Amino acid sequence: MLLSLLAAAVASSTNVDCATAVPAFMASYAADLQAGNRAAIAGRYSAGGAYSLGYEAKSFDSAAAIARRYTGAEWQKPDAFAWQALSVEQLGPGACLATGGFRWTQGAGSMDFAYTAVLRAEPAGLRILLEHENPLPKK
Repeated sequence: MLLSLLAAAVASSTNVDCATAVPAFMASYAADLQAGNRAAIAGRYSAGGAYSLGYEAKSFDSAAAIARRYTGAEWQKPDAFAWQALSVEQLGPGACLATGGFRWTQGAGSMDFAYTAVLRAEPAGLRILLEHENPLPKK
């Protein structure tokens, strides 16, 4: 399943320079998270939907389901958000891999997470096709 997902991402007909595009995408993604810009966050995912891993079993969610996740009462914006040690790889002409982590701060508590995303170039720009988040143990 992951191989077919990567093949679909790599098959994108739009060229993208991941070394430049991914850091810009991730910086604006962090700004949207911290601002609580729900519509912009939901719009960062592929128009055809995206895979989600971590927390629960793998799922594929439609763009509408992703929008509901971020506009629903359960999702709360962080008080602070920061990417940590992101690495970027070019998977193909229109596909990128981002790996690293992030720190999510809400109230007096912070949590560190491992993070992986496959991003695909779409007509609207880079979009998340797969996102994997795992909380890291407290140090």
